[in-house]
Amino acid sequence: MLNRDHWAAFAGRHGLNPDFPNAQAASAAIMARVAQLLRDQPEYAQVRAVHSQVQTWTVEDGSLSPTLKIKRYVIEERYRSEIEALYAEQTSRRSSGG
Repeated sequence: MLNRDHWAAFAGRHGLNPDFPNAQAASAAIMARVAQLLRDQPEYAQVRAVHSQVQTWTVEDGSLSPTLKIKRYVIEERYRSEIEALYAEQTSRRSSGG
């Protein structure tokens, strides 16, 4: 989940449309930044793909518990197709040698 204000600033600095955080150029810019931040981390800790959004998770929408912990099963169900697409993309890259 992207912080709305930080995302707008990041998008502006990179010439991206802040309304489309999953556009190819936006995803590439985000992944470049993530890779830069994780460059000293071991291979197993590297992020391979992201799905970005600016919608806030709340207690009211069921995404968070009353103690503000993420309800993982709710998030997994809500974003099942996006998660599956990320894994499929990575599998496709590995099988094609990319």
